[in-house]
Amino acid sequence: MDQIISKLSEIETASVRIIDSAAADSKKLDEQLKEKISLYDAAEDQKMADTLSDLRRKLSARMDQELKDLKQSTDAAIQNMLTIYEQQHEQLADEILQNLIRM
Repeated sequence: MDQIISKLSEIETASVRIIDSAAADSKKLDEQLKEKISLYDAAEDQKMADTLSDLRRKLSARMDQELKDLKQSTDAAIQNMLTIYEQQHEQLADEILQNLIRM
């Protein structure tokens, strides 16, 4: 009977060690997983920041180009109107005067 109790005691001691070891391993794995998740999150955050920065830069360049194109087309339209005015201002003034007289 003492042998059975002794064996049961040994089994209990061994199982306590196994459970403690498993708990320690589980805690260690949990910490490693948290570290990997943290590193992954940091890498993804940096990747997202880089992507957003690149998109902002491209959008800014596109807006600058569109603004430049709009300015050029506006300047061309104004220059065209000035050319027409310089070439035809007397005729236009006469037409306006005639329209006023007819009223």
